[in-house]
Amino acid sequence: MQANFVPISQDVANDEARLIAEAVKNFGGDFESKVDIEESWTTYTVKLFESSSIQRLIVFRPPSSSRFFNCIRVRNPQGAVEWEVLRKSDTYMGLVPTDCQFEAMLVELKLFTRKKDLS
Repeated sequence: MQANFVPISQDVANDEARLIAEAVKNFGGDFESKVDIEESWTTYTVKLFESSSIQRLIVFRPPSSSRFFNCIRVRNPQGAVEWEVLRKSDTYMGLVPTDCQFEAMLVELKLFTRKKDLS
């Protein structure tokens, strides 16, 4: 069974080539090419990210002002929790499946998405 989220080092989180390699290793070849990765970290106090028709990866860590982040929670289209990570101090990468929302609370994150085919 494939993991929903995995710990990664801060060095990997800040290196696009290594981040892509880690994504492929843990979440499959769909993230090997044609991806957009946010260049900088964004801090969220509370944010609900709406569902998307494509899979997304999120890279998340505690905000610089805190030792821990509060919560990342992924919900399926019916509203049930697919997975969540609470009060951790490390950096993680997690898969947000197609059509799932996710909540970010007191956390820094980068979004990592596959580009839609233009054909």
